[in-house]
Amino acid sequence: ALALHVPELKAARFRWLLAPTGTLLVRKGAADRTFYWLASGEARVIGRDGAGDLRHLANLYPGSGFGEAALLESTPRSADVLIYRSALVASLDPDEFERAVPPPSRASFGDVILASQAFDRSPLFGRMPSPDKERWLSNGRGHRARAGELVIAEGSTDQWLGLVVLGA
Repeated sequence: ALALHVPELKAARFRWLLAPTGTLLVRKGAADRTFYWLASGEARVIGRDGAGDLRHLANLYPGSGFGEAALLESTPRSADVLIYRSALVASLDPDEFERAVPPPSRASFGDVILASQAFDRSPLFGRMPSPDKERWLSNGRGHRARAGELVIAEGSTDQWLGLVVLGA
């Protein structure tokens, strides 16, 4: 789905790595800006609560991308990502991302990643098998609504599913 919505990624040179169970792939607070895409296996996003205790934040499954905030906004890592089941992971460093993806497409990249993450956290779709998720995401059309914008009109005959990624 990511390459469908950001076709420039097809020309990007990803690096592939095999990450065994227990690998700490991303460390909270780190300054690196690499983006990761999980091709197989599973990972867990781990944070800390106010008392400093570990807290499970999210599960990542094949097709999940992570590290987009560090890549797009040059911010430190916001959480740890631990490989839960041995994984094949594609990584994209910031220089290669900037070479392959022009500025107008970078916003679409971030939107698709956020939609995918929201999709994975959804109780309705979170346990959907990967091929089905991929089909839903690839057939979807992203729309960034502005505050106050009418998204679904009463009496409309449009048939589509709306998923609010951020906001209300």
